[in-house]
Amino acid sequence: MDLGAQPLFFRWPVSWIWDFTASAFLLSSAFIVTLDVAEKNTRTLWLSLGALWAVIALTNPALLSVMPFTFLYAAFVNHRSFRPWFASAAFAGVLFAALVSPWLIRNERVFGRPVFFRSNLWFEFHLGNYHFSNGLGFSGKHPGANAAVFKKYAGMGEKGFLDYYKEDGLRFVHEYPSEFLDLTLQRTWWFWDSTSLLYQGREWWQPWEFWPLSLGGWLGLLFVFTRLPRGWLLFAAALLVYPVPYYFVYPVAKYRQAIEPELLLLSVYFVFVLWSEIRGLAHRKAQLLTRNFSRVDFLSAAHLTWHTEIPRQSRSGKRSCSGAVDVQGLIRKAVGHENTAHSGSDTRHCRDRSCHCASLFGR
Repeated sequence: MDLGAQPLFFRWPVSWIWDFTASAFLLSSAFIVTLDVAEKNTRTLWLSLGALWAVIALTNPALLSVMPFTFLYAAFVNHRSFRPWFASAAFAGVLFAALVSPWLIRNERVFGRPVFFRSNLWFEFHLGNYHFSNGLGFSGKHPGANAAVFKKYAGMGEKGFLDYYKEDGLRFVHEYPSEFLDLTLQRTWWFWDSTSLLYQGREWWQPWEFWPLSLGGWLGLLFVFTRLPRGWLLFAAALLVYPVPYYFVYPVAKYRQAIEPELLLLSVYFVFVLWSEIRGLAHRKAQLLTRNFSRVDFLSAAHLTWHTEIPRQSRSGKRSCSGAVDVQGLIRKAVGHENTAHSGSDTRHCRDRSCHCASLFGR
């Protein structure tokens, strides 16, 4: 399915020159390669997985939180199948480190200290966490929108600017822990229902156009947990792990774009499983009704046979030697398998106990 052709998915790629489409494509590609590694376990596929994650790290480092789960899933499946995997996984890890190391070396030379891919984490944390914040990241405090803040940034330098706001953000958490907790819980919900759209100027999308995909994805994940299909851990990581940093910083609707292909697949899986369950329930109900109708037909036939055959047997004396009506014969007749002939053993039995029969029948 071409996600770019769906109105729900081209909102951000056509309005922002950013990594949204690339992030969604690369994460989906990583999942596909992971499934191939788990199934085929070739050295080439393992190296491809390591190289692909290096590209993802340099494109959108936020996706790296999912990376360990892809390696873990591939290793687990191969270990369970008693296939050697450790050496290939180690080579993949070495390739990943080699491909991202030039950027990390560059950061250390520029900042004078190790910086993991991006340097602005703590400033972004400050935008969503200060006293009386709405928790959604106030753009008015950003140097790109505030001339005074930009002047401060230019005067302090990037390193000093980031250190200052790191201390400021941590001070807020220390002084207002309950407020930080409330904001974090609210952001956890807002990430999925796109409440942030209400705070964005000139925004034509509404939250009701976004949250159904979140709902479908989570319902699909619940079915995934009950059935554990192929690749279940990857989808769980996408929904449970990837959004966590945004819960602590601030959520924006466009940040969900990276995992929207997975949300779509989970939504389709939910509909498929639900439809299968409904069909299975209807089939079982039909079988139950069929058995009940068969039982009713049998009882009706038995009732009719009982009322027609008992008087006939009473007049002809066709009773068992115990004095009971030939119930088994009536049942066989009711279901169309009446055997009118008595076995020789039954005849001998009645002959041997003729006195007892005579006393019961009054003969």
